[in-house]
Amino acid sequence: MTVSIQPMSVGNGTEYLTGSVANADCDAPNLGDGLGMDPVTAYYTAVGTPPGYWLGRGIDDLGGGGVLAAGDRVTTIQLQRLLEAGRDPVTTEPLGRAYPKIVPLGERIDKRTAALDPA
Repeated sequence: MTVSIQPMSVGNGTEYLTGSVANADCDAPNLGDGLGMDPVTAYYTAVGTPPGYWLGRGIDDLGGGGVLAAGDRVTTIQLQRLLEAGRDPVTTEPLGRAYPKIVPLGERIDKRTAALDPA
């Protein structure tokens, strides 16, 4: 088994989640079935990424209430709205303040050096 670690951030840093977990490139409901192993072992030995599911008490506050339920599968659109835009995955209403725009270091350096007196 190979494990890799990738940095993640809000905004454009969610490609891993939208590209694998929300797309369910693994058949999670059948993990452990017919394999002679328990679901936890199957999770770590299966190829691909199982789908994501909504969990937790905060689900009742999303979508105006009662739209999402624990155990519902997370869709790519919902995940993008929530993680990339910081918005309700159903209504698209903002959830708090907008994410700050992080300007890359190179751009910040270029802007500051352009403002320096050439002398």
